[in-house]
Amino acid sequence: MQFAQLVIGDEKRAELHRAERILRIHDRIVQRFNHIDHLADLVEKAAADLVEASVEAANERTEMAEPHGWTIGL
Repeated sequence: MQFAQLVIGDEKRAELHRAERILRIHDRIVQRFNHIDHLADLVEKAAADLVEASVEAANERTEMAEPHGWTIGL
């Protein structure tokens, strides 16, 4: 069994090529947006961790600076 040869006019072929190219570009853009979104989530988490560490360090310094009931003799 033989199949008929697929013959498409130049305009139709160009249209199909453009449509395929647009789909590939769209897929690449979506992949990049997903990657950027993932990286933004990592940055937000790192910023939250930094804030938490800064607060903990500030609390430790405050605790160390308190005289714990000591007086300076006045």
